[in-house]
Amino acid sequence: MVIPGSLKKVQSSDEKLPVMVWLHGGYYTHGTSSGTGTSDTFYYDGLLPSSYGNYIYISVNYRLHSFGFLSTEDENAKGNFAVDDIQNAIDWIFQNAEIINADTR
Repeated sequence: MVIPGSLKKVQSSDEKLPVMVWLHGGYYTHGTSSGTGTSDTFYYDGLLPSSYGNYIYISVNYRLHSFGFLSTEDENAKGNFAVDDIQNAIDWIFQNAEIINADTR
């Protein structure tokens, strides 16, 4: 999560900031929210994009490949863990919006 300026300054402000959530691509088989240290770091590193605007940048990692979708078709491994990870991250943003001074409208 990247919040522009200092966290102390943002938390003391009455202005709520919009939130940009980044979900990396990769067909649910590969990828990361932080880049790989190559040229794609420009796109995944929240410092650069958030420096152009006054918003909160949150990137989300989620389980990939069989770790994200393996199912035994019973309660032991229900599958869709990657989708659950993404939903939990979005729920966390809404639950903690006041703490991070986010505008969730």
